[in-house]
Amino acid sequence: GFMGAGGATAGLESAARWSPLNWRYSYRLGRLDRAVGRNEQAAERFRHAIELYPGCGHCWVALAEARAAQGLDPRAELERAVAHGSATTTVRTRTAVLYARLGQRDEAVREFSAALGGHRKDRRGFYDQLAALYPADFVLDEIVEDIDLPSFFSWARSRATPQLSART
Repeated sequence: GFMGAGGATAGLESAARWSPLNWRYSYRLGRLDRAVGRNEQAAERFRHAIELYPGCGHCWVALAEARAAQGLDPRAELERAVAHGSATTTVRTRTAVLYARLGQRDEAVREFSAALGGHRKDRRGFYDQLAALYPADFVLDEIVEDIDLPSFFSWARSRATPQLSART
């Protein structure tokens, strides 16, 4: 049956006690804390997961998000997220979004460009996300590579202006 958030938390807490070296439990508990707005507690759980597995790119970006939600500077954690999660599309995408929210355009563009290669199946959703953050012309000029032009053209035909489609 369905287990509510309290049941999920209790189950993860119990599992963490039985297997204290498994970083995943702390990470999952941190995600639950973030989902309900307990960012300080989430940050502590992500730090614990990182202590157990310093190479966890997901943990680093999650810690950065929790710190940003607390009004703290997440840039050091974002650098570590990229260092440890450079081959993980979701880490690069989440890092890019946070850089964009921080107003760090060059870093965001770099991360979105890196993440684009990993979005093979759902390019439309990724382009929608980019267009929500930046003008579509900027996305074409700064993020989309030549190899990505066919998928961007398909997206532009259905979601953008005829001028952008023609330009693509």
